[in-house]
Amino acid sequence: MTDLTRNLVCASCGCIEHQLRNFEILSVCDASLRHLTVDPSLVPFNFTFSIAELDNLHIMIDPLGVVSSTLSQAPSSVLVCRACQTSLQKGIRPSQSLANYRWVGQVPPQLQNLTWIEELLIARAHLTGHIVRLQNRNANSYFSLKGHVILLPQDTTELLNILPLPSSSLPDIVRVVWVGRPVRNMDVLRDHFSVRTRKVAIRRPHMAS
Repeated sequence: MTDLTRNLVCASCGCIEHQLRNFEILSVCDASLRHLTVDPSLVPFNFTFSIAELDNLHIMIDPLGVVSSTLSQAPSSVLVCRACQTSLQKGIRPSQSLANYRWVGQVPPQLQNLTWIEELLIARAHLTGHIVRLQNRNANSYFSLKGHVILLPQDTTELLNILPLPSSSLPDIVRVVWVGRPVRNMDVLRDHFSVRTRKVAIRRPHMAS
């Protein structure tokens, strides 16, 4: 149980494990880490770690995978999972590594703390639909919903200039089904289905004449 409470992160791919035996500990000077080098001009955020051995070669790793030295408290090694280590030993960039165009930068302030329905309104594509079933249930009742789901290809190019989506399009994205007696107090649902207009409103850029 003690081991499971500790998260260990692969510096290459960012996967989380709990057992140290599933990782290799590599020095930041290890030559195999050169396969995690990226072109900084392609990355829209700063990914340096104040570790000269990594920053000078533009090596991208997950900062949670850095291991500090016991003596000097200076970062001196990184954790790498077995799968990534196997690829690095073969001189191949791991397919799941962050450096393999899989990096994710910080979430912009405008997109932080959005509710699920606000995210749907500003999404450029919807790979899944949402069906919300509402029912006054007791502890012994069962919760289930049967049906079929069909995925259709979408052309997202037309969405580039019309975000956010109009409220009239919400029924195509979210379906709310109430089962049983109707709810008397709608305020109990307000937190689940309210949209803050200022969070999803997007101004169109002025077109150059």
